[in-house]
Amino acid sequence: MGRKRDRSITPPSSLKHVKLETSPKTKAEAAAKAADDPVTDVVTHSGDVPEGWMRLKIISWNCDGLMKYVAKPRKPLDAFFDRHRGRESPPEEPSFLRNFIDTHQPDILFLQETHMNKEDWQKVQKRLFRDAPGYCAEVCLPMSGRRLAGVLSLWRESLPVTSTGETVTWDGEGRVHMLELPNVWLVNCYALNSSENLYRDPWSGEQKMRRSERKREFQRQLRQHLDGFGKAWILAGDLNIARTQLDSYPGLRVSRPHDLNRQEFNELFDDDSTRDFIRELYPTEKKFTWHGYGEPMLDQARVDMILGSKSSSGTFAGYELLGGDTMEKVDRGESDHSPMYCIIETCY
Repeated sequence: MGRKRDRSITPPSSLKHVKLETSPKTKAEAAAKAADDPVTDVVTHSGDVPEGWMRLKIISWNCDGLMKYVAKPRKPLDAFFDRHRGRESPPEEPSFLRNFIDTHQPDILFLQETHMNKEDWQKVQKRLFRDAPGYCAEVCLPMSGRRLAGVLSLWRESLPVTSTGETVTWDGEGRVHMLELPNVWLVNCYALNSSENLYRDPWSGEQKMRRSERKREFQRQLRQHLDGFGKAWILAGDLNIARTQLDSYPGLRVSRPHDLNRQEFNELFDDDSTRDFIRELYPTEKKFTWHGYGEPMLDQARVDMILGSKSSSGTFAGYELLGGDTMEKVDRGESDHSPMYCIIETCY
């Protein structure tokens, strides 16, 4: 369960917090840009908001490696010769990440599969001053130090984030990061994919189970953790599972262990306890977030999701869902995943 951060304790080296200084753009500017840009694939999240509430746009994206999307440092030798010749250095081209943030204006951006180690993260921290001005950033990396998995959370520094979960005790692969707002927890997650290969425990190094078994164990631990919050939650990320036939093209993988993974996931996150935002908004439409390489429509699936807790009848939900969608038309760089977003209102 998330807890208040003890400022007297130094965070683990695999997780750092950066507060960036430049003020964020206003929501009026964001609305104007979204109205002028036909490829944002999102609705505006500005407008009248009830007193005591805030409206948030949350974008989640498996970027499949972050380093290629951030600003590249200028070579010192080039800068030296520019000064020596008495000319100004050419302006830097905005990075892919900067263009993405400027175009889509997320209040919160969850990235999965960052593929960074601690040294990479130290470089990215410096570049985020240019790429994500006005945002705070935290990362959760694999304890092994390998460039696998990893999640990064970015949020506007003006948001009333009351605490962050540095990681969870049951994962050592850099798969979960959490933000707490006054009435809702937000969870950035990259779940395991499934195979019959042996899974290596990140703490002991032992291989006691197959990856498909660890995937189901991870799903159970995740659900138990969400239930332990004691208040509303929203889970966003690459959950590496297609729930129904509607979520996969040309069809679901029905062989074992995929059928067991799906059955257990759907039982853990059933309609009685969980809201599937995209499916709630588009109950009969095909919506995909993963796209196989090759010819169009070769293989596609909705394996990335935004899920939310469902309140009991007559109780406060902690948030209101206003909209959302997959973002299949936007530039996704070199990733085989499309982003997705939701717009919520929550009180503070």
